[in-house]
Amino acid sequence: MPKIISQKKPQMPEPKFFENSQDFEDMKYIPEIVNYFDIPMPTIFSDKNTGYTAAYFGGPWLNMENLMHFSKYLSDIQYPLNALEMPEKKENIINGILKLTENNGTMFGNDKDTLNNDLENLLSIKEKRLYKQWTQETNGKERKLSVPNNMLEHMLKKYVKEIILKAPVHKKACGGEQGWSTTKMIRAHMPFKSVLSCDIPRAFESVESNFVFEFYYDLAREHLPEDISRDTAGFLTTMSTVEYYTYGGSALPQGSPISMVLFNRILYSVDKLFEKKCQKEGMYYSRWVDDIIITSKSPQKDYCRMAQILSAVRTEYAMPLHKVFFQNREPFYILGQEIKGMEIKKSENNAAKNARQPVPEHMYQTPFENSTENI
Repeated sequence: MPKIISQKKPQMPEPKFFENSQDFEDMKYIPEIVNYFDIPMPTIFSDKNTGYTAAYFGGPWLNMENLMHFSKYLSDIQYPLNALEMPEKKENIINGILKLTENNGTMFGNDKDTLNNDLENLLSIKEKRLYKQWTQETNGKERKLSVPNNMLEHMLKKYVKEIILKAPVHKKACGGEQGWSTTKMIRAHMPFKSVLSCDIPRAFESVESNFVFEFYYDLAREHLPEDISRDTAGFLTTMSTVEYYTYGGSALPQGSPISMVLFNRILYSVDKLFEKKCQKEGMYYSRWVDDIIITSKSPQKDYCRMAQILSAVRTEYAMPLHKVFFQNREPFYILGQEIKGMEIKKSENNAAKNARQPVPEHMYQTPFENSTENI
């Protein structure tokens, strides 16, 4: 199951592998978390100087403390809207949302009575599905679409999106952000002589609820006490994610008005690291949703250095990648566009197939993919 990164990586210059459950006390929570989320047993890392504990699940890094907070919230509720039927949790959720949207730019802000009324309207649909789901074929590919119920869509647009937009988005995250088009993004790379392109498989589906909770919880903890932060982040997470029945987990839906902006902001730290690594090599980086582009002004076969950048980033963030291609002669093919000199035009069907060279997988693998064993 491909999984994606955490907003924050563990700060561990020399991590220690723990061989058994007696090496540190937090290990006792692992079986409960593993059983609840139906995930494989992880390898645990800890920095004894900072006290930071993290888990590597063969895919993502996860902050163990955040995992336990989310597990606690989920164990308290029977279904997503159940929290609104619990007076203490509902009060925490209201106070949390009001605090996180208090400077949202509206004339009067979001008052408590209005928010309470909106939450009551949302609770009125508890017998219905929060998202309508179906499969649709687009360009020969099947897409799982999940569109929120009207009541939920109102909440997402009015409150949740405002909260998400408080988090930073990287300047190299272009897809879905205002003022960008694929042509404008490609022009920002020009002129270039070689390009490496790849994408994140099943991008939204890979951003599972654990990482969405971590995003909201980190935002809330800047302003709110732990219990309010946990209930607010838990509620926002269950409203922002949808269950994928193919593997029994919850993740970002395709079809929600907030998924794109949330996806970009969860990947902020990844974009930041990619840009840093590329700048050091004299290369240029940008991302169009799930498509990663790295270009160089050198016509030489720089895919070795480019692949090393992928490996370095994935070592810290454990990102799954596929369709990793390299090109070093014109015309170039990126994001459905053909680039020759300073000219950009829409590419013809299948034109890119003969131009792109696949980069061998071993060149961008991480040490963890071959050497890490589960506990």
